[in-house]
Amino acid sequence: MASSFNCWRSFFMETNKITPLTLQGVIAATTLSRSTIYQLCKEGRFPKPRRLLGSRTIWLESEVQDWLREKLGETSK
Repeated sequence: MASSFNCWRSFFMETNKITPLTLQGVIAATTLSRSTIYQLCKEGRFPKPRRLLGSRTIWLESEVQDWLREKLGETSK
């Protein structure tokens, strides 16, 4: 049953282009420190993390990429 769930999960994420990032993924993508990311989130200047279950939080890759494009002055994807 677990393998069919993973197959469905992969299909869903690929077709809907939802890619979650952990804090480590956000740090790698932006080169910002943990404290800077959370400070920018608090100030409303960076995408807010989303709580999945319990204390598990993620950011949406598309939102982080949009933020980076804005900071770099790129308007096209």
